[in-house]
Amino acid sequence: MKFKSDIDVIKDSYRVDAKSTLGILTVDLRKPLDVEIHSCNEEEVIRFNEEMEEFKWDQ
Repeated sequence: MKFKSDIDVIKDSYRVDAKSTLGILTVDLRKPLDVEIHSCNEEEVIRFNEEMEEFKWDQ
């Protein structure tokens, strides 16, 4: 597991566990969405943000 903290995928008012394959399959991945980490570990948050840069979609 890359991240120990909870991570959510958010689309409008719909929120799913990003570590759940079944949860991810319920989200329309063809459109932009938000990904949020819940952590008090600053190093993990920085690493998460760095890794998410690869997937950033500028509108």
